[in-house]
Amino acid sequence: MPAEKARLAEKQEYIPLPATEPQQPHNHRGKFLRFSAYALLALFGLKAIVHTFGPAPRPHPHFPPHPHHRLTGAERDKLFLSVPNPESALAASRAYATHPHLAGSSADFKDAKVILELFQTEFGVTPPTALPIFSAGTPDSRNATLHLTSHHASQKPSAWVDVYYPVLNTPLDRSLQILGEDGSAVWEANLVEDADPLDEDVAKYADAVPTWHGLSKDGDVEGQLVYANYGTKADYDELVEAGVDLTGKIVITRYGSVFRGLKIKGAQELGAAGVLIYSDPRDDGYVTVENGFAPYPAGPARNPSSVQRGSVQYLSSYPGDPTTPGLPAYENAEREKGTNIPKIPSLPISWSNGERLLEEIGELYVQGKDGKRTLSGKASAARIRLVNHVDTKVTPIWNTMAAIPGHIKDEVVIIGCHRDAWVLGAADPTSGTVSLREIIRGFGALLRSGWKPLRTVVFASWDAEEYGLVGSTEWGEDFAEWISKHAVAYLNTDTSASGSHWNAGASPSLANLIKQTALEIPHPTVEGKNLWDARNDEGPFQPTDGVIDAEFLESYQSAKQESPCF
Repeated sequence: MPAEKARLAEKQEYIPLPATEPQQPHNHRGKFLRFSAYALLALFGLKAIVHTFGPAPRPHPHFPPHPHHRLTGAERDKLFLSVPNPESALAASRAYATHPHLAGSSADFKDAKVILELFQTEFGVTPPTALPIFSAGTPDSRNATLHLTSHHASQKPSAWVDVYYPVLNTPLDRSLQILGEDGSAVWEANLVEDADPLDEDVAKYADAVPTWHGLSKDGDVEGQLVYANYGTKADYDELVEAGVDLTGKIVITRYGSVFRGLKIKGAQELGAAGVLIYSDPRDDGYVTVENGFAPYPAGPARNPSSVQRGSVQYLSSYPGDPTTPGLPAYENAEREKGTNIPKIPSLPISWSNGERLLEEIGELYVQGKDGKRTLSGKASAARIRLVNHVDTKVTPIWNTMAAIPGHIKDEVVIIGCHRDAWVLGAADPTSGTVSLREIIRGFGALLRSGWKPLRTVVFASWDAEEYGLVGSTEWGEDFAEWISKHAVAYLNTDTSASGSHWNAGASPSLANLIKQTALEIPHPTVEGKNLWDARNDEGPFQPTDGVIDAEFLESYQSAKQESPCF
């Protein structure tokens, strides 16, 4: 344990310690993201928000005046859409997606200040002598939001950071072993992902944030291993109906179908001692090693050592800080024992480790009486030891906020995206952060032209979303009455570029706007098509001569039919 803590101390920039000291931001490098996603978001954000009626806007005092010409709607659109560009998007992606930024870490705090500086620069906000970083619940924090819609609201844009104090955790030491008859380890899992040596950033930060489950339970447990497929309610019901007793067992499930927290919740309710969740190549469609594709980085198939980190909070119970349900997580908040987090330990593991462990069970499925494949419920002969030690503590997080006053100041449109990631987060959330940044730059150009929005616009770079929507939930609980009274729309840009097809979701009243906007954006890869056509793209799921898991294919096709854009 002392050696492990010493090693983690070296990673303090990427894993939060009890106190975080401010440091200056620095530049980083990253990945290219498709411009079509940014253009869509920019156009959608503009058409939904900026059409202005009423008195002519006055020039912003921080920008050159434009007294002789009021922009027409077409001119506003053209100016706004002239701002986002691939070079800017690439630079932003490289700045944000080439270093770990786990919520509550000093690297995360640096990024919060980078976004603050972006708001100040683009919106003409003069930086105050002291950074506008306010502890949530203080008058400065409360007034930064509440005064936006008051009779005495400023006509100038503003930018600030709200600091909340939820209970989060970070990994200490973890291990996973197969035990022999004498209780000693006969096999131990390697819980570190392989890194591509040709990718400088990935190689550098391969183990900067170890593989673990956010908000998982600290524990050291032993038990026989039982396979539970996806760990859905139907899977657990099937095992119970077959007479399988999970008491004291360690359940192993594959990722997919339901949120990872629910896999643990189901096992916990049936008396299991712990849960392992692995990434199964059966859920990768046709692009698998079995079908002749080389694993990453040599090819597109899954690297067998890759591990999916993620929170195991019971989001269906309630999101946000586990210890202050329904109330904002102020620094001095009264706390209770969280009921939306597991009571048994868990670990995320790779396919290479999962495959080895499943060998201990042998037969995973049997033929049912109706001829359908069912779970065998067999337990391994050997016992498995699962160790998951975590550091659980109150951790500061930083929501970076900005506002542009509108002609109708008491009606507010909110545009947001979360900023934190488990490690580098190139797609989730950096692609969304880059989209948000391009939208911010577009609004900056409009402000410099003397424009003012019809409604007040609030921008938010949320923190600690990965743990369970924490930053946005705490702000929502903090300003619930204000939001109910003044918010008229919310535009979310999280993970705006990923996957093999385009998709969007919104309130039904925005359906026509989304479709029309997508029809105006060119397809990112196919000439002559538009983004609306991309909703039918298949990517790696295109039929080939290879094999595909029937259960996964059924699940994929069902999800596709339920998607709002299909």
